Amino acid sequence: MTISQTLSKPEEFNCVACKRQVSSVWREASEFLKACWVPGECLHCAEEIRKRKIEEEKMKLAGAFQAAGIAKRFLDKTFGNYEIDLMHQAQSKNVAILRNFAEQFESCSKKGMCLMLLGGVGSGKTHLASALVKYLIERKRTAMMITILRLLRSVKECYAKDSKSRESSVIKQIETVELLVIDEVGMQFQSEAESVIIFDIMNARYEAVKPTVLISNLNFMEIEKILGSRLIDRFYEGESKILIFDWESWRKKQRSSV
Repeated sequence: MTISQTLSKPEEFNCVACKRQVSSVWREASEFLKACWVPGECLHCAEEIRKRKIEEEKMKLAGAFQAAGIAKRFLDKTFGNYEIDLMHQAQSKNVAILRNFAEQFESCSKKGMCLMLLGGVGSGKTHLASALVKYLIERKRTAMMITILRLLRSVKECYAKDSKSRESSVIKQIETVELLVIDEVGMQFQSEAESVIIFDIMNARYEAVKPTVLISNLNFMEIEKILGSRLIDRFYEGESKILIFDWESWRKKQRSSV
């Protein structure tokens, strides 16, 4: 502390924005400015700015999640808030596999590792897949979540005369995203044209060593019949895994407990 600082009485300052009193800070003399007391940082405004930045980041992330195809209902889904029934060891195992896939995505991606989530409705497949996509987006990776019907529709719409989108650009986006999650596999009409579109997309991702996650309420034999042996054979490469969700619907369980 300098002599001049000791002899001068600290001035009282108020924040220009919120009018609250702020601390005084001694500023030493410089070539152009004399030594004097100046207002310090307003801690209240600094906290408000911090909160606003956090809220803006949350809104930005929410927008990114929705742009990636995560439905509004699943925006708050995480690995942490997935309810595990201790009576079903497979639940803990499936959550661990998906969480590890997310955390080790760099190495899983290099292997072209794919996942298939099969099981009845309400078993948490979409919850965990949404958590996976969110985890990657939060870490600046690219991911897309889309139902099989919406995927096919987005490609078919390119055929319309007044369409502004081209089939090649739509398919390229689906093929090149780092992680593609296709939900409700088996809900398509299974026409020859749809089968060709699905095969082209899946095969392109296979050749580019891009991970894909398939979600379905059907069993494996039914999925194999729909997708065909060629796609299923490609699926097994890269340490890919099939996760079975064979427990009671969470929604049904919630209704019965009321």
